[in-house]
Amino acid sequence: MRTLLTISLSCFLIFFFTSSLTAQWIKQNSGTMNSLHAASFTDANTGTVVGDSGTILHTTNGGVTWTPQSSGTISFLYGVCFTNANTGTVVGESGTILHTTNGGASWTPQPSGTISYLCGVCFTDANKGTVVGGRTSGIILHTTNGGATWIKQFESDTAWLYAVSFSDGNTGTAVGYYYNGDVEMFILHTTDAGATWTKQLDLSKAWIFLWGVSFTDRMTGTAVGFRKGGGGRIFRTTDGGITWMEQYTNSGYLSGVCFTDVDIGTAVGDWGDIMRTTDGGASWMSQSSGTTNNLHAVCLTDANTGTVVGDSGTILRTTNGGVTWVEQENQSVVPQQYLLNQNYPNPFNPSTTISYHLPSASFVSLKVYNILGQEVALLSNEMKQPGSYTIRFDGSKFVSGVYIYRLHVGNFTQTRKMVLMK
Repeated sequence: MRTLLTISLSCFLIFFFTSSLTAQWIKQNSGTMNSLHAASFTDANTGTVVGDSGTILHTTNGGVTWTPQSSGTISFLYGVCFTNANTGTVVGESGTILHTTNGGASWTPQPSGTISYLCGVCFTDANKGTVVGGRTSGIILHTTNGGATWIKQFESDTAWLYAVSFSDGNTGTAVGYYYNGDVEMFILHTTDAGATWTKQLDLSKAWIFLWGVSFTDRMTGTAVGFRKGGGGRIFRTTDGGITWMEQYTNSGYLSGVCFTDVDIGTAVGDWGDIMRTTDGGASWMSQSSGTTNNLHAVCLTDANTGTVVGDSGTILRTTNGGVTWVEQENQSVVPQQYLLNQNYPNPFNPSTTISYHLPSASFVSLKVYNILGQEVALLSNEMKQPGSYTIRFDGSKFVSGVYIYRLHVGNFTQTRKMVLMK
């Protein structure tokens, strides 16, 4: 009996600590130390990432394995877009445009007509696509025949563009910056597939560089970047770019953003920064990436599944939205009442455990707020079976102070305080 008890306890401890300590952004083996700048997935399993020295990597199993593909170039590659598993376009320095119709088994160069750095690409179907670029000159190129020919739509010696996002075949936004004595954030918008591009600009936003943009429909989009000497910036529009509201500021530069719908999105940047929102950017929550490498781009295929790429061959993967906490359940005994326990330890640094009990199947909302009442973390927002649950909350990217966590189940609500002390 003693031997059986020891074995059972050991198995439980192995299960508990393995589950609790598993990072929720999982580092994948890219097989390269070259910096990676962009990613495109057509479903949860099939994707391509690109980077320095002509690097192209392809996966068909969600990144369990990454297979190098021959790009035929040593140019740095900065953008990639696939419209289906077979058809995709890659862009890079010196006007490089590469196209595939067989999932990257072979890549064909396309004439761009420019030597500018091409940084962003977006296709709305296999034929219609837009490329933007900068450094040598700001440029926008458009194709309606899969890149067989590229037509120049915009060119400037003082404006540089780094990202583009189309919500349909006609409506798109390109972002970057321009120099007019001061550096200003630069936003161009089209509603006619680029036949005309209109400036959307807030002149008060001095010394702001925009690096990434993501639109989910014609009206709703998010742009990210940084302000010189002032850290990362996130801007949001809900009127097609007529107005852009600043949502968030952090210490690091932000370079990539992706939304799956109007509410759920992720932004990435320097020093391993990953930020997530589930309320359209009203609040942004820091996530633990497990790296200090600079991160350049993020691609989400649904609310839970995503891939991030960055310096030194970094590829990170999540299948649970990137949360930095892990939930455990024990349903051997059904609780008799709803209850939210005090976290332990408290005060804590950097992590603590929160537990709660459900006497019946319930839709559970468990959130963490700062002392100002602003939501900073969403721990649970789903249907749960009766039982007892524990969640390990990681506060490593939060500032010291008092935090409030609240359990809301039907008509039952309970709130407790916890103290992060670094």
